[in-house]
Amino acid sequence: MSYRLTPQSTTGISPAELLLGRRPRSRLDLLKPHSAERVERNQQKQKEHHDIKARSRNLNVGENVFVRNYHRGSRWLPGRIERQTGPISFRVKLTNGQSRRCHQDQIRKRSVCVDIPDEDAELDIGSGSNVPAVEESIPKDTVDTAVPPVAAPRSASSIPVPERKSYPKRVRLPVE
Repeated sequence: MSYRLTPQSTTGISPAELLLGRRPRSRLDLLKPHSAERVERNQQKQKEHHDIKARSRNLNVGENVFVRNYHRGSRWLPGRIERQTGPISFRVKLTNGQSRRCHQDQIRKRSVCVDIPDEDAELDIGSGSNVPAVEESIPKDTVDTAVPPVAAPRSASSIPVPERKSYPKRVRLPVE
């Protein structure tokens, strides 16, 4: 058995490794500390390090959220959580009618802030000037602070259609 486990001078690999494609265990391997304990200890250390800055995200069905947009347009799209599809993924219905499955890292809570006027001020409902405004904003604790405010969804007729780029026509000579 010792011959089969000894690396050869020409190949640098033992015959047993060449045959099996892995290093077989021997009696000497029993003297080394068990690797599973070391792996478990390192995983525990990694978890402790991760938990220092990790924050829990509690997203519920029916909650208003922003979803990260990786296409053209604004970076965050408003939507509402339809259902939870996995432990950390959700099905989100966007305001434009689309439905997306998103990981919780691509979702931010959306709060609706209502400005309440002073009690001394009179409300003139006819003019609409003192009506409280509803503003949707991204929470301040998000990583990306340069997020533009979300505009109201536009109708299909108001979206500008990009001009189609035309290329010069190819001149083909007749076959001789």
